[in-house]
Amino acid sequence: HGYDLVAPADVPKLQSAGFNVPTREAFNVLYLGIGHDNPILAKPEVRQAIAHAVNRESLVKSKLPPGAEVATQFMPPNMDGWSPDVKKYEYDPEKAKQLLKSAGAEGATLKFYYPTEVSRPYMPDPKAIFESIKADLEAVGLKIETVAQVWADYLDTVDQATPDLWLPGWAG
Repeated sequence: HGYDLVAPADVPKLQSAGFNVPTREAFNVLYLGIGHDNPILAKPEVRQAIAHAVNRESLVKSKLPPGAEVATQFMPPNMDGWSPDVKKYEYDPEKAKQLLKSAGAEGATLKFYYPTEVSRPYMPDPKAIFESIKADLEAVGLKIETVAQVWADYLDTVDQATPDLWLPGWAG
């Protein structure tokens, strides 16, 4: 017997029961959506600060399935359109703090949305992923207002409005 596209948490259980669970290259991407309607987020320095504040390496290693990699863009490396030349924002909380200060955004409050009662290939545990990113953002001085929504409401929110922060992604 073989299984494909099972929930990451189920892989060890299936393997220990003698099932073959094949792995393949990732064909999905999770990213942090940053809105533009909030005047604070319209400032490039604030968006850059957020990019430098998130410890993507730690997030990928601790919250995503084995074999997951830090994404640098919307396409995975095995897709046409992926580019090695995309600008990268290294994890640098001190730089994030400096950028927030220069933008006058120290202590700014942002609404961060995440879905509940759902698991996606690119987001196996939305709450844990949210909490990791929230902690990184709070560590550089941002205040995060949590907005947890069931999947259908979450989709309506992110499709109809531009939230401050949210967790979009895609699966091929």
